[in-house]
Amino acid sequence: MWNRVAIKRRGRDAIQINYWKTFFSSLLMLIFSGSTTVYFASNALDTLPTTIKEISHASTVDHKVIAVLVILFISLLMISSFIKTMFAVFIKNPVQIGFSRFLYKTVQATDIEDYNKGQIADNFWAFDHNYLNIIKIMFIKGLLETLGLIFFILPGIYFFYEFRLLPYILSENPDLSVKEALQTSHDMVKGHKKDFLFLDLSFIPWHIFGSITFGIVEIIHVLPYHHLTTAEVYRVLSNKYYGEE
Repeated sequence: MWNRVAIKRRGRDAIQINYWKTFFSSLLMLIFSGSTTVYFASNALDTLPTTIKEISHASTVDHKVIAVLVILFISLLMISSFIKTMFAVFIKNPVQIGFSRFLYKTVQATDIEDYNKGQIADNFWAFDHNYLNIIKIMFIKGLLETLGLIFFILPGIYFFYEFRLLPYILSENPDLSVKEALQTSHDMVKGHKKDFLFLDLSFIPWHIFGSITFGIVEIIHVLPYHHLTTAEVYRVLSNKYYGEE
């Protein structure tokens, strides 16, 4: 059992020792997470249904034109989904691993004098550290979480917390097999999923405050704070798992 108040306090402390790099890295991760849809495709997907509806209500309806537009709409939808998936698998997920490495190094620096705090370059660490193995494991993680949400909401939430620390685990051990990585994540969070859920719920007022400030407070404080607090949870649980404390 870990103390939520103490964990969050250490998260705040970690912000102070590496604020600007944490801010920039959090912003970078936010950009990568949101840039998964091609602009022209999203615009087309917004306008095509209206265009199809207008044509179908015209006095003279050309069914061939409607059929072409419907096919075009479906094609763009498939292309957009494909590009979004490829972007997440090959770019966003590796950046998430690097970001996790950055965060973990930063929270460690609150304990170890002169420790090498997280650096901006850490965000791209995964691209030259067993990249293919990392994207394979993260793809399986995402697939399990998505399937859990599609079929039943609760299994999706369960898998989310089951693999919540997987990016941190891979940021230290990129050579783990799929089975080893998933098992390590399972063992590390066993008995702590409820605590993790309550920790995330405790940030809801912060995120609400961030949203009513037009996202300004969310970007400059809430996201770095939440990310570093999660990294602190990993520090505590990994030390316990590996018998370091």
